[in-house]
Amino acid sequence: MVQPTGSVHEVSVDELFFSTTDAKGIIDLSNSVFTRMSRYSRTELHGAPHNIIRHPDMPAAAFKVMWDTLQSGQPFAAYVRNLAADGSEYRVFATITPLRDGGFLSVRSRPMDQERYGAVAGIYDVVRRAEREYMAQGLNRREVAESGVGVLVQTLTSAGIESYESFQNGSLVSEVHLREQLTSGFPSRDGDGELPHVLDRAREIYELLDQWMSKQDVLAGLAHKITATLSQVSADMTYMNSAGEKFTNYGALRPELSSLTMPLTVWAQMQPIVNGYTDSLAQRLAKLNLNVSRTQFRIALSRLHIYMYGLFVAEIIDEAGDDSAQRLRALAMLGEALVDDVETLEQQAKTTAAYMAEVGSYVTSVVEALAIPRQLLGMWEATGVTGIDDEQSAELVSMVASAKKRGDESLQTLVDLAEQLSGITELASDSDNIQSNLRDICDVINSMTA
Repeated sequence: MVQPTGSVHEVSVDELFFSTTDAKGIIDLSNSVFTRMSRYSRTELHGAPHNIIRHPDMPAAAFKVMWDTLQSGQPFAAYVRNLAADGSEYRVFATITPLRDGGFLSVRSRPMDQERYGAVAGIYDVVRRAEREYMAQGLNRREVAESGVGVLVQTLTSAGIESYESFQNGSLVSEVHLREQLTSGFPSRDGDGELPHVLDRAREIYELLDQWMSKQDVLAGLAHKITATLSQVSADMTYMNSAGEKFTNYGALRPELSSLTMPLTVWAQMQPIVNGYTDSLAQRLAKLNLNVSRTQFRIALSRLHIYMYGLFVAEIIDEAGDDSAQRLRALAMLGEALVDDVETLEQQAKTTAAYMAEVGSYVTSVVEALAIPRQLLGMWEATGVTGIDDEQSAELVSMVASAKKRGDESLQTLVDLAEQLSGITELASDSDNIQSNLRDICDVINSMTA
């Protein structure tokens, strides 16, 4: 068994590498960067379990979460420390995606977001120490991993991380964005052959996915603004209710004001109904935000895959050799993975559109629910205040007026944001062009492997 030497070798910004495994994690295909980073030969890697490169300081809990996620049919992403054949370490941001045949595709890159990497490295240390204690207590490997997951979840929560899914979604988007800022650009090769043509079409897909991500970024921004505004609306409504209750209690001491305080009493009584609508809107916003986050993750994954595809095409063009048939087979597999990526994105776009419609509908419901009490308050302002002349009453009147003004402004902001949300259409408008280019490159590669 290889032991860590403590030395580290780095993955460059322009290097991406991939490998595929069967359902049990046995390595099948890979590119030359993987052999160089792992410092195993292609022969040594082919047919070996993927944990041949597992670093002993990686917590078992991380791999337990990975397998649970993959077996549910979802992709997984994580920062990973790997161990090369010579005992040196190389650190990567890894994505693993289920394939049609039951196997998995893993694409790795240099970790770019040092803040996120540092945070997770500290969490891994905590979890791994706990796992070693469990091992010392006599727990078996499965029990250690399961107990480690509990420590992982608790440590994430203590670090202010809502869930591992939210962490991985944000991490992949950040990693892809930062890498694309520093990389030398999508590969290109001159020539009249089939592979340069494939590379050109792959570049078009890459650029179209960028446009797709831009729409999701706008949508995410609006959804977060609506969430913040809804929180402000709730706070304003609570403040207004408090003002109304104070005035109603004060009016109880002055029977001559009972008719004047009636609208405020009705307002206070309607608060549970209004809160029900705002709570429902908050729940739908949470679903929208989660789906947007998942869509951004999928787009970033697709961009990573198409970039990996482009680099691998360039590698095949540059390094013609006896294993060209295997490389073309790997290229066909990468193409299938991209087709699956886009199909998933199209479905998520439909789901997002449905959530957007629900949010818009519930914004209308919140505004309508507030219409009657707001009218009552308007009537009260117009007529009730004329009968109030003492200093304490005047102070409460001012409080109610301020609360009503704040509530009206927040609600108008909410309406305006909802209108902007409804203006975002055709979230998957580029999918036809992407699918067309994908069919093109897949047909070319399939003809070459026939």
